[in-house]
Amino acid sequence: MSDPFAGATLNEPRFLAAVKLIERTGATGFRIGHTDEEEDGLPVIWHATATYAAGYEVAASLSPVQAVLRLCEQLIDGGECRHCHQRTIFDPDPPTGGYEQAKESLSQE
Repeated sequence: MSDPFAGATLNEPRFLAAVKLIERTGATGFRIGHTDEEEDGLPVIWHATATYAAGYEVAASLSPVQAVLRLCEQLIDGGECRHCHQRTIFDPDPPTGGYEQAKESLSQE
């Protein structure tokens, strides 16, 4: 049986930032886990779980980073900012030019 943590990037900056972002959504708990690798060759599935007073939200992927990014997208897309009341989105792969380039590309749409 191979090591399911082999190649896991739990110290990757995007992973750590995404976990912090989940915390800022009001989550009271967070857990990352994976299935056992089956002998018949099925892949290891990673799952990220956020705990809230009203229940749980879960997302899964073949990598821990992608599972957490999917959970962020699931939690944030279509929400409303508490400060400015604008709709919220989560883009796991933002433009490389930073905020100004993203703002410019949105104004052209």
